[in-house]
Amino acid sequence: MYEIQAEDDTYPYDAKKRVTSLIEALTTVLKEDPDEKVQGMALPVLHAVIEAIKDGTGRDNEVVMSTAGVISPEAIASGAPIRAADALIVARILDGEIGPYPPMAY
Repeated sequence: MYEIQAEDDTYPYDAKKRVTSLIEALTTVLKEDPDEKVQGMALPVLHAVIEAIKDGTGRDNEVVMSTAGVISPEAIASGAPIRAADALIVARILDGEIGPYPPMAY
């Protein structure tokens, strides 16, 4: 039996899974209501996904680091909503920074 392994062990698989899930969730929400906001318990989750992506891609990535202002602990504490459309734009840009899954070696 063959074991499937990526050729590049440095690829941020967890970050990719999280950003993909975030994009799917935001896309679904925006189909129902284009003016929807990310708020409440979704804010800390959004923050955690962005942090995981920062960790996975390296904190020297300028584009990824610029997302620090998207959501902060202060924003979470205040409960200030973020437009879901803005969060989706950021998620798609972060997904681009992660890049596609690497080819698998068989």
